Formats: sequence, structure tokens, C-alpha cells
Amino acid sequence: MVQFVGAINKSIPVDSRSQNLVLNWCVFIISPILGTLFAIPMVRRRKYAYTYILGAAFAVFGAFLPPTSDAYRYRIEMLSATTLDIDFDTLWITNKDFLYWVLSYIFNQFNSTFEVFKLVLFIGCYSLYIWMYHDIVKQVDVLRKSRKFYLLGLVGILFSIRLFTLAVGIRFGLASTIVTIAMYLLYKHELVKGLLLYIVSATLHFSMLMFAPCIIMAVLLKRITLARYVKFAIIVGLIVFSSSAIGTILTSLLGDNELVTRNVDAYVNGKWGTESIMSMASFGGLMFSLLRILPVLPLTWFETTKSKSFISNLGFMLVLVLCISFSSITLLLRYSNVTAAILFVSFLLSLKDSRKCLKRLKLVTYGFIMVFFVYVYSQRDILTNSHLEYMVMISPISLLEEHTYTESWIQQNIDSEGELK
Repeated sequence: MVQFVGAINKSIPVDSRSQNLVLNWCVFIISPILGTLFAIPMVRRRKYAYTYILGAAFAVFGAFLPPTSDAYRYRIEMLSATTLDIDFDTLWITNKDFLYWVLSYIFNQFNSTFEVFKLVLFIGCYSLYIWMYHDIVKQVDVLRKSRKFYLLGLVGILFSIRLFTLAVGIRFGLASTIVTIAMYLLYKHELVKGLLLYIVSATLHFSMLMFAPCIIMAVLLKRITLARYVKFAIIVGLIVFSSSAIGTILTSLLGDNELVTRNVDAYVNGKWGTESIMSMASFGGLMFSLLRILPVLPLTWFETTKSKSFISNLGFMLVLVLCISFSSITLLLRYSNVTAAILFVSFLLSLKDSRKCLKRLKLVTYGFIMVFFVYVYSQRDILTNSHLEYMVMISPISLLEEHTYTESWIQQNIDSEGELK
């Protein structure tokens, strides 16, 4: 099928191909999977505009996954957001994540389904990442000149977004995607845009406030040169001696209030803490969980250098955050999402035209793809017991309002804990 589509594209005159983008989007609206197949040959020829179609395909599939786990609760919250009753006077004490409620309220004014709500947000995330990648391409000669480097980097960017984290842990998924763009803008010295996006990410999920001290330290490190062995000594030392440091830091940073105390206790000492998860999880479950941090390992090795750039320093500081997060596997896995993304951005910005860099890029990209399939395996019950995400990929997007998980479907297939029955 891909060869057939490629043959069609080759038969079209070069000067008319710019007009084909609109046609390709029209095909995508009729059938996302068909539109994606038509876009692939153009992406291989480095027609940048077509890469947004690939991002939209990921977004469509993720938006129509069933609302299980945390998404079950987010669905209820989204559909119940019919009024803006936020008390900003006590916001710091009661609920820092007010932006999700505000967005839910806005979409509710248009009688939007939960799936369309997610789709718009997810397309925004993928579009931001693709924009960032092409902005990096403009700055890096080898990405601009070599098709192999460009395509590997693009695949890495698309798979570095944790689709299932977006689909299930919506607030954190959105926040962790947006904060990566914010940090890239700060690296480019676009301070106003970067800080605004950072505020957006923090108001989606307050854990993004952990970036504040990391940003400060990344700026300060530009004045200091740390040898590579010194950085690795710090990393090893923190892993060996840290216990519940992440809980202490979060409490100190975010203040001693009910919301912070409750969440820190749950993630460090309670249900989602390392000790609790280790006692309940199977060996296979733990292995699949730890495989999710796989791309961080080679990226840490490649990017822990003498570089004084803001983005490289920030990546190092986030690795240190991971080192002090072993008291909470949940926080370790969550912060690994953003750490891998920031390290990958730093890695792309430092690419040179050499076989060593190409091998490293392949390794990292394959790592992101492997993590994606680890998620697929962990979600195998959901993917085999639901069908809406597949229907949407082959049917017209104009039928979006009809593609939704009804209340009766939810009650029949998902329990009150958000798990498939």
C-alpha cells in the first residue's frame, strides 16, 4: 500500500505538490489511516508540513482509547465541569491544577464529548513537538542535510511523546509535553513564551513546579565547569544515599499544605511509593515498568558532558531528580518522561555528521520505539477489548460526535476503579 501511494506521489508534477497538502488533509479527514499512508512518502522526502499529519494520526488513536485508570476520573471531572466555581483565594491550598477544570468548562460550553476534548489537546501536543523538531532542524546542519538523520530524529520525536501517558494520565501527560516545549523556548532565550508555557504546564499538574529549582541550577551551572567523571560521581552518590529525599524536597518546595502533604505521602510512603509497589507488583510488571526509563540511560551517557548550554545542564539536573526519586517508583517513572525528552532535545542539538552520532541516534530512537511497545504490551487487555480507536482510524473524522464511549458502555465495561471488568 505504501509503495502504491509512493508511486502516485511520484507521478505528480513537483510544482503542484504544495497543493497536495490540502488534499492529503482531506483524505485524512475521510480516513486517518489512509491520509497517514499518503503522507508517509512526502515525509520521507522531507516535506515538513506533512509531518503534522503523522502527529495527528497518533493523536486520533490516543484520544479514542477507552477512559480507563486515571482517565476514568478525568472523564467524570470533564463532564461535570459545567460552572467555573474556582476559589482563587485558596487555590494554593486546595487545588493547584485548575487549568484542566477551566478547559473542561470551555469544551462543555460546546457540548463536546470527552473524546473530542482529548483529541484537540493531543493534536496540540504533537503539533508543538513537531514544530520544536523542525526548529531544531534549522539549527543543526546534519538534520537539515541528511535524510537519514532527519527521519530518525523525526521518528524519535514522535515516539518520545508517551501516547498512553497522554491517553490515561491526561493532566500529567499534557503538562510533561508542554513543559518540554517551555524549556526549549527558555534555551532559545524566548523568555516570555517559555515562562508562559511553563505556567500553563504547572497549572495542569503542580508537580511541574519541580522544574523551578532545576531551571535555576541549570542557569548557575553555566558559570561552572564540571568534569564528566564528577557528574557521574554525583549521580552514583545520589542513587546510593538517597532514600526519601524526593518527599522532603517536594514538601519544602511546594509548602506545607493539605494538598501537598496528601500527595507526597501517597507517592512516597503510600499506595504509589516504591515499597508498596514492590510488595504488590509481579516481577514481570516491575520489569516492564523499569523498561519505560530505558531511553534515559544512553541519553545520560551521551549528554553528561562538559557542555554549559542551558538545555544540557537542565538535562543533568533532571537526571539528579531521578536519582533522588527511588523512594517512589511512580515519581521516577513520571519524571523519566520529561527527563528523556529534555535529554533528547539536547542530544539533537549537539548532533554532528559522523557514524558515531548516527549509531547513537539509532540507539536512542529504537529505545523510544521499544518503550512505546512496552506500553502497548501493558495495555494489551484494553487494546484487544475495545474497538473505537480502530474504527475512528478508518472512518471519517466528520463522524467524531458519534464516536464516543457512552455511559452505558462505561458502566458495562469499566468498574468504579477505572479498570476493565
